[in-house]
Amino acid sequence: TGGHLFPALALAEELARQAPEAEIVFVGSPRGLENRVVPAHGYRLEVLDVEGLKKRRG
Repeated sequence: TGGHLFPALALAEELARQAPEAEIVFVGSPRGLENRVVPAHGYRLEVLDVEGLKKRRG
């Protein structure tokens, strides 16, 4: 849904404004919305192949 992503992009933009020497790198999953959005905003994206936690019954 981007609820986590768009606030992070706003923070990244402010950080880039205040500290242009900073290297800003996002981390995401192969299937996440960030795969399209982050590069479109000009930031580097590192992709981690992750899986969700399995729920235990009981």
